[in-house]
Amino acid sequence: MARWGNCDFKQLKQFKEKLEKMSKADIKKFCENVSKELAARLLRKVIKRTPVGDYSGKTYTCVGGKTHKGSKKKGMVGGTLRRGWTAKTEEEAKSGNGKGKNVSNWVNELPIKHIGNIFQIDVTNVVSYSRLCRIWTLYQKS
Repeated sequence: MARWGNCDFKQLKQFKEKLEKMSKADIKKFCENVSKELAARLLRKVIKRTPVGDYSGKTYTCVGGKTHKGSKKKGMVGGTLRRGWTAKTEEEAKSGNGKGKNVSNWVNELPIKHIGNIFQIDVTNVVSYSRLCRIWTLYQKS
Protein backbone atom coordinates (compact mmCIF):
# COMPACT_ATOMS: atom_id res chain seq x y z
CA MET A 1 0.00 0.00 0.00
CA ALA A 2 1.31 3.47 -0.93
CA ARG A 3 2.10 5.98 1.73
CA TRP A 4 0.99 9.59 1.05
CA GLY A 5 2.97 11.29 3.79
CA ASN A 6 2.11 14.23 6.01
CA CYS A 7 0.69 17.56 4.91
CA ASP A 8 0.66 20.81 6.91
CA PHE A 9 -2.39 22.93 6.06
CA LYS A 10 -1.40 25.75 8.43
CA GLN A 11 -0.13 28.06 5.66
CA LEU A 12 -3.16 27.34 3.49
CA LYS A 13 -5.45 28.35 6.37
CA GLN A 14 -3.43 31.57 6.86
CA PHE A 15 -3.77 32.32 3.14
CA LYS A 16 -7.54 31.76 3.38
CA GLU A 17 -7.75 34.21 6.29
CA LYS A 18 -5.80 36.85 4.33
CA LEU A 19 -8.12 36.45 1.35
CA GLU A 20 -11.14 36.90 3.61
CA LYS A 21 -9.63 40.11 5.03
CA MET A 22 -8.98 41.44 1.54
CA SER A 23 -12.55 40.71 0.44
CA LYS A 24 -13.86 42.69 3.43
CA ALA A 25 -11.57 45.64 2.68
CA ASP A 26 -13.05 48.83 1.26
CA ILE A 27 -12.54 48.21 -2.46
CA LYS A 28 -14.37 51.42 -3.38
CA LYS A 29 -11.95 53.55 -1.35
CA PHE A 30 -9.00 51.69 -2.85
CA CYS A 31 -10.24 52.33 -6.41
CA GLU A 32 -10.81 56.02 -5.61
CA ASN A 33 -7.24 56.34 -4.31
CA VAL A 34 -5.83 54.56 -7.37
CA SER A 35 -7.91 56.79 -9.67
CA LYS A 36 -6.60 59.92 -7.98
CA GLU A 37 -3.01 58.72 -8.15
CA LEU A 38 -3.32 57.89 -11.85
CA ALA A 39 -5.01 61.25 -12.54
CA ALA A 40 -2.18 63.05 -10.71
CA ARG A 41 0.43 61.24 -12.80
CA LEU A 42 -1.45 62.08 -15.99
CA LEU A 43 -1.81 65.72 -14.99
CA ARG A 44 1.92 66.07 -14.18
CA LYS A 45 2.76 64.84 -17.69
CA VAL A 46 0.13 67.04 -19.34
CA ILE A 47 1.34 70.15 -17.51
CA LYS A 48 4.94 69.40 -18.44
CA ARG A 49 3.99 69.03 -22.13
CA THR A 50 1.72 72.11 -22.32
CA PRO A 51 3.50 74.84 -24.33
CA VAL A 52 4.33 78.22 -22.81
CA GLY A 53 3.91 81.40 -24.87
CA ASP A 54 6.95 83.67 -25.44
CA TYR A 55 6.08 87.38 -25.69
CA SER A 56 9.64 88.74 -25.52
CA GLY A 57 9.77 89.57 -29.25
CA LYS A 58 12.82 87.38 -29.83
CA THR A 59 13.16 85.09 -32.83
CA TYR A 60 12.46 81.45 -32.12
CA THR A 61 12.44 78.10 -33.93
CA CYS A 62 9.23 76.09 -33.72
CA VAL A 63 8.85 72.31 -33.48
CA GLY A 64 8.58 72.09 -37.29
CA GLY A 65 12.06 73.63 -37.61
CA LYS A 66 10.86 76.98 -39.01
CA THR A 67 12.16 80.29 -37.65
CA HIS A 68 9.59 82.90 -36.57
CA LYS A 69 9.79 86.42 -35.21
CA GLY A 70 8.10 86.50 -31.85
CA SER A 71 5.52 89.13 -31.02
CA LYS A 72 6.30 91.51 -28.19
CA LYS A 73 3.33 92.18 -25.97
CA LYS A 74 3.84 94.47 -23.02
CA GLY A 75 2.72 93.02 -19.72
CA MET A 76 1.98 89.56 -21.09
CA VAL A 77 3.62 86.60 -19.43
CA GLY A 78 3.55 83.09 -20.88
CA GLY A 79 2.30 80.05 -19.00
CA THR A 80 -1.41 80.86 -18.68
CA LEU A 81 -2.39 77.70 -20.53
CA ARG A 82 -0.07 75.62 -18.36
CA ARG A 83 -1.39 77.18 -15.14
CA GLY A 84 -4.95 76.60 -16.37
CA TRP A 85 -4.75 72.91 -15.48
CA THR A 86 -4.65 73.65 -11.74
CA ALA A 87 -6.58 76.93 -11.63
CA LYS A 88 -10.20 77.34 -10.61
CA THR A 89 -10.86 80.26 -12.97
CA GLU A 90 -9.27 81.69 -16.10
CA GLU A 91 -8.45 84.91 -14.20
CA GLU A 92 -6.50 82.90 -11.63
CA ALA A 93 -4.55 81.22 -14.44
CA LYS A 94 -3.77 84.59 -16.08
CA SER A 95 -2.67 86.23 -12.83
CA GLY A 96 -0.30 83.42 -11.91
CA ASN A 97 -1.60 83.15 -8.33
CA GLY A 98 -1.93 79.38 -8.72
CA LYS A 99 1.68 78.99 -9.84
CA GLY A 100 3.44 76.01 -8.35
CA LYS A 101 0.37 74.22 -6.99
CA ASN A 102 0.94 70.69 -5.82
CA VAL A 103 -0.72 68.43 -8.40
CA SER A 104 -1.50 65.66 -5.89
CA ASN A 105 -3.30 68.11 -3.61
CA TRP A 106 -5.20 69.55 -6.59
CA VAL A 107 -6.35 66.10 -7.74
CA ASN A 108 -7.40 65.13 -4.20
CA GLU A 109 -9.84 68.07 -4.28
CA LEU A 110 -11.44 66.89 -7.55
CA PRO A 111 -14.71 64.96 -7.22
CA ILE A 112 -14.90 61.35 -8.35
CA LYS A 113 -17.99 60.15 -10.19
CA HIS A 114 -18.83 56.54 -9.44
CA ILE A 115 -21.18 55.09 -12.05
CA GLY A 116 -21.63 51.34 -11.85
CA ASN A 117 -18.12 49.91 -11.92
CA ILE A 118 -16.54 53.07 -13.40
CA PHE A 119 -14.59 55.65 -11.40
CA GLN A 120 -14.28 58.90 -13.33
CA ILE A 121 -12.29 62.08 -12.65
CA ASP A 122 -12.63 65.07 -14.95
CA VAL A 123 -9.29 66.78 -15.61
CA THR A 124 -9.94 70.02 -17.49
CA ASN A 125 -8.22 73.26 -18.42
CA VAL A 126 -10.18 76.41 -17.51
CA VAL A 127 -8.49 78.66 -20.08
CA SER A 128 -10.98 79.58 -22.81
CA TYR A 129 -8.65 78.97 -25.75
CA SER A 130 -7.54 75.54 -24.58
CA ARG A 131 -8.69 72.73 -26.81
CA LEU A 132 -7.88 70.02 -24.31
CA CYS A 133 -10.44 68.44 -22.04
CA ARG A 134 -9.77 64.87 -21.05
CA ILE A 135 -11.56 62.46 -18.77
CA TRP A 136 -9.61 59.94 -16.75
CA THR A 137 -11.47 56.74 -15.98
CA LEU A 138 -10.65 53.64 -13.98
CA TYR A 139 -12.76 50.54 -14.47
CA GLN A 140 -13.34 48.17 -11.61
CA LYS A 141 -13.95 44.68 -12.95
CA SER A 142 -16.69 42.84 -11.13
